Amino acid sequence: MRDAAQLRELGRVAVNAGRLERARRLLTLALDQADSAEERARCLVTLSMVEAEQGDLAAGIGMCTEALKTSALPREVQGLIHSQLGLLRVRVGDVEGALQELTVAEQMLTDRAALARLHLNRGNLYTFLDRPPAAAFDFQRAMDLSDNEVTRAKAQHNLATVELRLGNPVTALRMMEQADAVLDVSAPGLRAMNEFGRALALAACGLPNEAADMLAASARSYARARNWQDQGEAHLERARILLLIDPVAAVRAAGRAVALFERRGSRDWALRAKAMVFAARIARGKGIDAAMTGADELRAELVGKRLRSDAQLMSLWAASGALSGGDPAAARTWLGRTRIHADDPLPHRLFARELRARLAVDSGSRARALNHLRAGLDELHSWLSLFGSHDLQSSAVGHGRGLTRLGLDLADEDGRPEVVFEWAERSRVLNSRVAPARPPAGTAAELQELRDYRHGGAGDESGLQQRIRQHGWYTEAAGPAARPARLGDVQSALGDEDVLLSLAVARERLVALVITRSDADLVALGGLEEVRGRLPRLVADLETSASSDLPESLRTVVAGSLERQLAELGEQLLGPLGDLVDGRRLVLVPTGRVNGVPWSLLPVLQGRPLTVARSATHWLSLQSRPLSMARVGFARGPRLPHAAAEVEQSAAAWPAAVIDLSATAESIAAMAETVDVLHVAAHGHHEGDSPMFSGLELADGRWYGYDIDQLQHVPDVVVLSACEVGAATVRAHEYLVGLTTAWLHAGAQCVIASPLAVNDRTAALMLPVVHDQMAAGDPPAVALAAAMAATEHPAPFACYGRGW
Repeated sequence: MRDAAQLRELGRVAVNAGRLERARRLLTLALDQADSAEERARCLVTLSMVEAEQGDLAAGIGMCTEALKTSALPREVQGLIHSQLGLLRVRVGDVEGALQELTVAEQMLTDRAALARLHLNRGNLYTFLDRPPAAAFDFQRAMDLSDNEVTRAKAQHNLATVELRLGNPVTALRMMEQADAVLDVSAPGLRAMNEFGRALALAACGLPNEAADMLAASARSYARARNWQDQGEAHLERARILLLIDPVAAVRAAGRAVALFERRGSRDWALRAKAMVFAARIARGKGIDAAMTGADELRAELVGKRLRSDAQLMSLWAASGALSGGDPAAARTWLGRTRIHADDPLPHRLFARELRARLAVDSGSRARALNHLRAGLDELHSWLSLFGSHDLQSSAVGHGRGLTRLGLDLADEDGRPEVVFEWAERSRVLNSRVAPARPPAGTAAELQELRDYRHGGAGDESGLQQRIRQHGWYTEAAGPAARPARLGDVQSALGDEDVLLSLAVARERLVALVITRSDADLVALGGLEEVRGRLPRLVADLETSASSDLPESLRTVVAGSLERQLAELGEQLLGPLGDLVDGRRLVLVPTGRVNGVPWSLLPVLQGRPLTVARSATHWLSLQSRPLSMARVGFARGPRLPHAAAEVEQSAAAWPAAVIDLSATAESIAAMAETVDVLHVAAHGHHEGDSPMFSGLELADGRWYGYDIDQLQHVPDVVVLSACEVGAATVRAHEYLVGLTTAWLHAGAQCVIASPLAVNDRTAALMLPVVHDQMAAGDPPAVALAAAMAATEHPAPFACYGRGW
């Protein structure tokens, strides 16, 4: 039979693993068998944590207080009790008391494991107080002192959340994966804690919906374990994430947190949750006057408790509420109370910039407002430059949505082309201006595992996809982002017969900036919703017309409808531009708000060289690089009746072309790394919800957007003869993500692809003409225009990136 010390150790292990009921049974038995005052005190200390974790903080503190009354306790044991009291006082929000207890304990303890736990707990306290450098120091000390794998992993997991707060997302994500790999195996009871940390990482990287779902799951796990404190913290963080995407749900989540904290006597935590309820009510936009009642007193309590970050967020939302309520003087007062520092959370800094800009507009200073917005976006750009992942860049860019939308509205009011151009470019932020430094490690094997799974193998598809996504997140950028291009530099790069057309949305209407070598004009195009309303039917007709087995009578009807719709859409979008674009080669920079327009099929653009650029900045950056087309490779996927003929006829234009008629993921990757022009004829799929899992169907399964990240070298020109792979999912209104953008992000200069379904017989007629023209010396956009003009019913292929 085990003695009290052995039972206590087993109980401590169960606590660390999150198995609280087992821990309670073991520790209660150990307490009954304790045959000395010291052993009884040690049992009470460990049992106090179980009581606290299961919702009875007062009982936990009482056990520690009782243990301290024991006479003649060794100094080391007294230190353990003070350390535990410090942790429990953190849980009730007694910050001063907690710091005092931990300071006393640190002076008494000599045991490395006990000191490691102390530093872990004090790090959590400094995290609560939003003092990241101090928290980072303590978590690192805990890792250095502990020989216990789980304790070190918990400290590293917590240190990762501090790195997020300090603005080091890639480092944080990598550390968190390493720590959680240990915790998920060694301490499965802590899975909810791991999910909590991962959710914070997802939110910081601009994935709020995924983060909110993960926190909801974490809260449910804590509820099942009767862990009311951590359940409340999960609801509180979920409310913070939902503020901007679903404020009604944020009010509910924060209110639930208040109830949980008050239930267990966590006064300061309840205060933080009340501040979040206030912010969510303001964000909801209803009953602002009622929400503002008592705001001064609530902020004073937060400040008095040294909860600076919570007081700061509350003041920012109070300023926003005052502005929305038509009281700019009150907004200035609230904002004046809020000192913003360079190390404050990025969302707070950006929100403050936006509020100052709105106040400047109210006082009649558009120039000062734009300066505030520029400063905010400069901070965002610097932060986004840390990411090499196309997936994360496209998500994290959402942090600046409010700044860019206000900037575009103000630029449109200003009316000067150079100002509108600047903000149209800023609204597209990174848009592939940062490339990854190297392929993410560990992804290739999992991509092949996913292919095997979809071919009938065993595995967890959603788990595989999540791991593949996360590997990409750890990719660092090769260098800082380029600054947005200047209008004069773009004009200098345009030829005499070129025009760059930049579309943007300002004040919910489409505007076009028409830029030539010598001039720039701003033209209003009309309502955004009217254009968007036309797209579903147009896309449906295009999809129907691509069918290979459509009866001729129906094909005629669809063709007539399609012709009318394309003419009407082209007139609405480009008709107001008239002679400004007529007869010129066109660089088109569309807005993501009209994503899905088949630009190359609009009558006014047919037969004209057209390149669709992600941003003017990206297009300009490509002009300094030579476009090589010396080495050419062709690959074919299965089940396309006309693909073999298309490949063979296209390859005939190039004397030394390489052909692979049974392409696999491995063979096409090898080809892509050795050619300048890559042509793939295969079935294609765009995954709207997970665009980087879009891909091409090869002999051994789908070749994904993530596979492109594995390449050490990419071709200059990529021709994708496949359905949908020119399509993109829109994030943050402007950032497009899909297979085509993945190629451009990886370094390709030009991609020819279709955003919609393609009839493979039509592709087999068109694309050999493209290669004939390119082999004769024409640049890709010129070659594609010639091929479309020579085809009776052209497919909606477009040239993306650099067309000439």
